[in-house]
Amino acid sequence: MNKEDIEYIDVKDLNNFERTELISIRSIELQKGSKPLIEIGDITDPNVIATMELDMGVIPYIIKRIYPNGKIKEFKIISKNKWK
Repeated sequence: MNKEDIEYIDVKDLNNFERTELISIRSIELQKGSKPLIEIGDITDPNVIATMELDMGVIPYIIKRIYPNGKIKEFKIISKNKWK
């Protein structure tokens, strides 16, 4: 897929599986020493940090959805709250 084919999806439009998978992947990265993408203050729990990052729309992952008709769509995550 080309970069032009990538659409944007709001965090609120992710399904539970996608949300859980993203938080899990990001939590593992944080546990392995990756730097948080947001200001975290005293928070040390990687699951909480990953959830906060996802809710703010700063996680730089792309979601790939495969539809029953075989069509594949890729989405970059954003948070509409971030743009208000």
